[in-house]
Amino acid sequence: LVVCIRGALSGDIVFCNETKQIISRPSQNDLPVPRLTKREKQILQLVAQGKTSNTIAEELFLSPLTVDTHRKNLLQKFQVKNSTELINRALQQRMIEE
Repeated sequence: LVVCIRGALSGDIVFCNETKQIISRPSQNDLPVPRLTKREKQILQLVAQGKTSNTIAEELFLSPLTVDTHRKNLLQKFQVKNSTELINRALQQRMIEE
């Protein structure tokens, strides 16, 4: 505490450990934009429209399991856990439009 006070008095910018941890975390904009295949881009657009794997499979003449595999790959590439996070991240990175 004394070191922090002395630092602040001498003009240094002082942060608590919690603030340092928050500042050091990468922001959403710092995350790399994933490289997607043409098919992944198609499926991402359809997921963003709220379509189910079965509907996407019918539209693209694919097996629902193939669509699920592409969806799983998208989640991994965007480093997210579900479709909502996927859509939010894709919007932030301007890979889909609202």
